[in-house]
Amino acid sequence: MAKTSSLFHCLGKAIHDPGRLLSTLNQEISETAVRGMFVTLVAGIYDPVSGQVRLANAGHLPVLRVQRSGEVCEYPSNAVPLGILPEGEFPCTEFELKDASLYLFTDGLSEARTERGARLEMGGLLDLITAHAHLPVEERVRRLVEAVSPTDEVAGDDRTLLLIEQLG
Repeated sequence: MAKTSSLFHCLGKAIHDPGRLLSTLNQEISETAVRGMFVTLVAGIYDPVSGQVRLANAGHLPVLRVQRSGEVCEYPSNAVPLGILPEGEFPCTEFELKDASLYLFTDGLSEARTERGARLEMGGLLDLITAHAHLPVEERVRRLVEAVSPTDEVAGDDRTLLLIEQLG
């Protein structure tokens, strides 16, 4: 993971195409990957002026674009994780953010346990996201964090959420 992070920061300064960036990362990681080790990753570019988003997904959970109405568009991975196939291809998906929010998250969030002790899973996470889609961004994040952070639970995995929303 440390190698992937370092390579991403370094190569991302010169390679501005998400698919090409993932391909280059994949070749580097595949050279030294230990059998069974892999990395899921979403790379993307967001232009806040035009609202244009360009993503490539290497085996990660789907990226979600959620309208204020609660309508959800999923952008699932259409490539294997990094480190599995040295010559893997990582196609890009492009769309406009428009009047929507973009949710990127780790599996620790979808695997978190609710107050009742059950795993949230993708369905539960989607329910939470759409139930709060009408709220201001800060409130949405706060409600999602509260829902997956019961005070007596020790997280078994990281719970990372990135929420992108176009201003204006």
